[in-house]
Amino acid sequence: MDFKEGDAVRVIPSAPFGFRPGAGGSVCGSRLLEKETDIQHRSEAKGTRLYLVEFGDGYTTEIPDRYLLPLE
Repeated sequence: MDFKEGDAVRVIPSAPFGFRPGAGGSVCGSRLLEKETDIQHRSEAKGTRLYLVEFGDGYTTEIPDRYLLPLE
């Protein structure tokens, strides 16, 4: 799913703990994983879209697109 800056999202409940499963936040930006060093560091496939998500307490983290749903 494609999100744009400002979209409200929720982290799916089965996401890894560090991504705050079940929490809602707002998209602040995104990028594609393309560099080999990023791919190896994150154990994600080349071309994975990472979204920078800010939560209500101000905490931000990059989350792979497969762990996000639109917040309704």
